[in-house]
Amino acid sequence: MEVRESQRETARTYFRCLANRDGEGLASLFTDDGVIDDGSGRHTEGHAGLRAFGDSRPAGIDFGEPERWLQGNDRRLAAYGRISVPGYSKYENAMSSDDTVRLRWIFHFRGDLIEHAGVSSVRLLPDEIEERDRQTGK
Repeated sequence: MEVRESQRETARTYFRCLANRDGEGLASLFTDDGVIDDGSGRHTEGHAGLRAFGDSRPAGIDFGEPERWLQGNDRRLAAYGRISVPGYSKYENAMSSDDTVRLRWIFHFRGDLIEHAGVSSVRLLPDEIEERDRQTGK
């Protein structure tokens, strides 16, 4: 399914708001009852919570542009990419030897507003899986 450009632009703005610690901008992208589940067990709901979430992001995280966009249906968009998190490689459960984290974001939309955003770490991105499968003949 082709990616809806308006939803992709909303998701791009989401990443910019996180990188710039712009809680007001972040909250404006969500429905009134919008939710973020950030992958660390933190569940944030509603505009006041989303503003605080956006304003409290650690400085120095580079979100960049996702490497792959996948449209699940008219309401669901997935983005895969890497972010750089200073000091990440020092954590015991780090999945990389540098400060790069591979992530998958799943956005559920109501119209062009985000209803739910969830993020989780992944071992491989879709292109890495495809390359591995090509090399192993799968």
